[in-house]
Amino acid sequence: MGDPTRYGVDMRSTSVSTGSVRSGSTLSADAAAALPPLGSPTAVSAYLDVPVGTLTQWRYRGLGPKFLKVGRHVRYRREDVLAWLEELAQA
Repeated sequence: MGDPTRYGVDMRSTSVSTGSVRSGSTLSADAAAALPPLGSPTAVSAYLDVPVGTLTQWRYRGLGPKFLKVGRHVRYRREDVLAWLEELAQA
């Protein structure tokens, strides 16, 4: 599989799933720190444990976390990803 820290996310020490977040709870500081302040789709997909293609589809359908375009590159702000996870927990 390669270096687990290749994209700036050490998945050996990070375990985040939307099913484990409950209403009124917040993600741990360690889990939030695993996501870079401005993450690529690859880093965010590793953090969320979903394929990059899933993020692409979510962007197309308007379902996933907010994203930014930096030139032609897609980036996700850490705060937007964490806020989106909290919204899922509230639903």
